[in-house]
Amino acid sequence: PSPSPAPGSTPAVSSTAVPGGSSDCQPGARVRVKGLQARPDLNGGLGVVVEWDEAEARWKVRMDDGSGKMFRPANLEVCDAAVDTAAHATPAVGSTADPNGSAGALEPGVRVRVKGLQARPELNGCLGSVVEWDAAEGRWKVL
Repeated sequence: PSPSPAPGSTPAVSSTAVPGGSSDCQPGARVRVKGLQARPDLNGGLGVVVEWDEAEARWKVRMDDGSGKMFRPANLEVCDAAVDTAAHATPAVGSTADPNGSAGALEPGVRVRVKGLQARPELNGCLGSVVEWDAAEGRWKVL
């Protein structure tokens, strides 16, 4: 048996405590991916926390594109309602959306959600930022 904590001290955290020390990150929380170095393409991506995987020490997250991913607590930040609303208001853009067409006010720096890609369907649903219109390719460059 462990000794009782001394009066005025903090007891040890149990294994059922919220991982990573964040009480906001819990199943159902809306999160944004951050700080990934091996997969920087996922940074900025949004999803919903599904559950904590004790064996992997990672959160399972259902990404907005429908894929399932696992992240360390340090690579997730909980989004507030304003961020979540802004993400859902992000215009969707296909690879060949005309820069002067009806796709909305697309210009460098605008956040967009990718849609309609056939050669790289895994990118559909991902968020990115418009970099420039490539007239030779007839498409927007998005990072």
